[in-house]
Formats: sequence, C-alpha cells, structure tokens
Amino acid sequence: MTNKEILLSAVNLNKTPRTPVIILSSGVWTYNRYGLSLQDAFTMAPEDAAKLIINNANDLNLDLIWTAADCNNIVLKALGAKTTFNIVGNASTVDEPLIDNISDIVNLDINNIERSPEIQNLLSVTRILKENISDEYLLGVSQWGPFTLAGQMIGIENLMCLAIEDESGVNQLLSFTKKVIIKYLDLFKQSGTELICVSEPSASGDMISPKLFESLVLPHLKSLFGSIDISTRMLHVCGNTTKILDLIPSSGANLFSFDHKVNISEAANVLGGKIAFAGQINPVSIMLEGTPDEVLISAQSCINSAKNINGYVLMPGCDLPPNTRIENVFSMVKAAHNINKVHKYARTSNTVDG
Repeated sequence: MTNKEILLSAVNLNKTPRTPVIILSSGVWTYNRYGLSLQDAFTMAPEDAAKLIINNANDLNLDLIWTAADCNNIVLKALGAKTTFNIVGNASTVDEPLIDNISDIVNLDINNIERSPEIQNLLSVTRILKENISDEYLLGVSQWGPFTLAGQMIGIENLMCLAIEDESGVNQLLSFTKKVIIKYLDLFKQSGTELICVSEPSASGDMISPKLFESLVLPHLKSLFGSIDISTRMLHVCGNTTKILDLIPSSGANLFSFDHKVNISEAANVLGGKIAFAGQINPVSIMLEGTPDEVLISAQSCINSAKNINGYVLMPGCDLPPNTRIENVFSMVKAAHNINKVHKYARTSNTVDG
C-alpha cells in the first residue's frame, strides 16, 4: 500500500499494515527549515515552492502533505485585512481587526478570494503537487473554522463577548465566515487537494463551554462539511476537548485531531468505530524540547493507547514549533513504521534542490 492508501484506509476505519503518521499543517516549520517565511510560500515561483514541499515530503515519509500550509490568514489579506507573513520562523498575524461591527461584513467581497494573486499562486503550487506527488501521498489543505475565522476578523475578545450578548448576530457572522471558508477550500479542491482540514482553536474547551460549542459552533461545522463534496474531512480543535468528544462524530468530519491535553484511551472509547482520530504527542515538551528517544517513547505510547482500534493516526497535538529538530520528526515516523531506518531518502540538508 502507498502512504496515501494507508491513511485513507484508516480514515475509512479499516485495518492498516502500520499506523498512519502525519503532522498538522506546520508550514512555518517547513519553510523555517529553508530559512524562508510564510510570505515566500505564496510569492516564490510555484515550481520552486512545489519542489520544496516535495523535498520535504521525501525527507519525512509522512502519509499526508500540505499545500498552503499555515496560510489560513491569506483569506483575510484577500478581504483587505492588514496582515504580516514575512517574519521567518513566525506564524502570520492579523495586525488589526478587519471589521469593527458585525454589520460591516456587507462591505466585504468574497470574490476577492479568487482574485487574490497570492491565493492563485498557492493554487498553482497545488496543481503541480497534484501532478507530481499525489499518487504516493494524500494532498491536503487547511483553513480556520467559522468561529476561529470570525475571531480573527473582528477580534477574539470581541467575539467572545458577542457570543454571550448577541448570539443571533454571531450566527450571522459565522454564516459569512463559513462562506469564505467554503470558497477558499473549494478552490483548492478544484486544484487537486483530496483532504480539507478545518481548524477551530478558538472553539477549544479551554475557551468556550461545551454548551456554546454545541449551540453555536457545531451547526456551522456541519453545514460547512456538508457543503464540500470531498472524501476526507478533517477537524482539528486545540486544547482540552474531552467534554465535547461525543459531539465530534456529528460534525461531518471523518477525521478528528486533538491536543495532548486529551487522553488517547478516553478519546478511543468515545470515538472508536465512529470516526478516525489523530493525536496527540505534546508538540512542545516532546517534539520541540525532547530527544529523539523521548519522541520515540511518546509516539509508541500513543500507538499502544489506541491499539486494536481501527482509525487511529499518529500525530503531534498541534503544529510543529518552528525550531523542532527534524531528527525528532524522524523518530515519530520511525515509531509508526516500526523500523530502524525511517526512509531511504531521509536527509538533514536544508537546501531546496533535491
């Protein structure tokens, strides 16, 4: 089986010859390996960006490769927000709210997403990846979920207050951000991606209650996933999501990834047989700060915790921190493959040319 087939088999809750292994997006980490920023991802020639991603895929031998990784805020840039993407080793930032009030969304033109030269560049990269590497690896793209994108648009503190004071207004805002996300993801689907990932860090159990997640966030997730005809639909929520695990299978996703704060055995008991699930090596204390041996031990512990349950995918609990050593990623892959040598093409060179 190819890497792609192994991951798809797990998503379909079938038995796999080994544990599938992926990372979450991690564009900052990937470009930081080559001394580049996220801005380079959408300003360099598409052929060069694709070559970098292909080299990285061959280095790591993961089962999923990402296009437009960590470029979620590009939709806000396309809509007119002031953003920063050009700091090497840093995530992008939205430097000030795009709107002051929910009513301001009438002034935003969703069609600017497709007109964006930066997004068009990323779509060109995606088409090259589809042509050259998608037989071996599953090709995915990620975007914020409706609630998190709304927070990026109007300010997260403002959104949290509005969620309590004006739920009707927030639903109106989430309906708009959902349309933005669908527009963006559908463009990438048309260009060749086979997996969409919706990330909702602001809907974490550390930030909102299970009741608010169920009444405000979940309906828009269901509608979003139901609006895009694609076979692999991934949902990632940061923080402690233990209290909403029972709601996740109804979200429309068929792969759920969670933070290190969630116990894998508990997640397996709730999700097993209903939806594929991925996690949850600690991205900081293990992937960033640990040794390769510590990563290997943690990864093996995750695998053992989900043993005999179809649909488990090994993954860090969130994006890789920018300065994570590649040797630690190799160790995670080694645990999944259960072999001594990770990949015949594995190398530590930081050159783009392969």
